[in-house]
Amino acid sequence: MNSNLITGPERLETEMTVHAYHNSIIRSFHKKLQNSAWRAQNLHRKKNTDVILLCVKADDETNFELARLVAPEIMNHNNLDDSTPFATGIISWSICEDMAVRQHEQSKQILAIPPENTYKLLLLACGSMSIYNVIPKQSDIIH
Repeated sequence: MNSNLITGPERLETEMTVHAYHNSIIRSFHKKLQNSAWRAQNLHRKKNTDVILLCVKADDETNFELARLVAPEIMNHNNLDDSTPFATGIISWSICEDMAVRQHEQSKQILAIPPENTYKLLLLACGSMSIYNVIPKQSDIIH
């Protein structure tokens, strides 16, 4: 990874650090993300090939344009803490095709169908993207 692509106050220097940061975001939002997957499956009746989950660090310069474009379409806006705004939610699978063009080196993973009973999650933060699979689970958290 080119560290020149990484921006923000945390200025992450290595791919391993970015991976650890992405995992910390997932840990912070895991109940919300599982609940979003559950809502997609059970309330919206969407298959895991119809929609994905998206989590974008909205104040990251490299993701600002994407966050601005998709924010009206996604269903929830959340903050990890007072200073780190994230846009998270459910969005059409077609974003995968757009992201595969932008992130050519990860295009196969982006376009891969998630395993049965999971939903794909694209996480964009600090100039990098990570791909996860989320198991739907209902939660009593606020939607």
